[in-house]
Amino acid sequence: MLAATIEALVQRNEESVRQALAALPDDFDPIDRATRALANAFAQPAYLAELELWAVARTNPTLRTSLRAAERRARRDFERVVGELFSPLRNRPAYAIVVALSVEFLRGLALTGVLRNDNHRRADLLDGWSWAVHALLERKSVCPSLSINKE
Repeated sequence: MLAATIEALVQRNEESVRQALAALPDDFDPIDRATRALANAFAQPAYLAELELWAVARTNPTLRTSLRAAERRARRDFERVVGELFSPLRNRPAYAIVVALSVEFLRGLALTGVLRNDNHRRADLLDGWSWAVHALLERKSVCPSLSINKE
């Protein structure tokens, strides 16, 4: 049942990304376009429900085991969607770290939005993130000791 719930949430979340992307202008900066589409999708009830499951799993070992298995299966779809969003950056040396940090930043932003619904601050943070990503992408290389653990 949990696997089916996660699958339904993943499908809803993917549709949210597509809707958010469609609402943005095509000539938008690719970094802004990707981060804002994810940020808008992550603010939707289906994504927040997924985060609630994560929070409950912190203290429930049985749920945590089931949820990790279901999330592992859903990860392929999530990575495909995120890969499509960030595809204009794929050939940049910092691509992997930009994508990983963007997802973590946007998860945190979604969680913050649960208690603090400040659209102005959210917009400022998204602008700041875009600036930081542009600065990171200007670098010719990334820290060689940096590794991205997908688990």
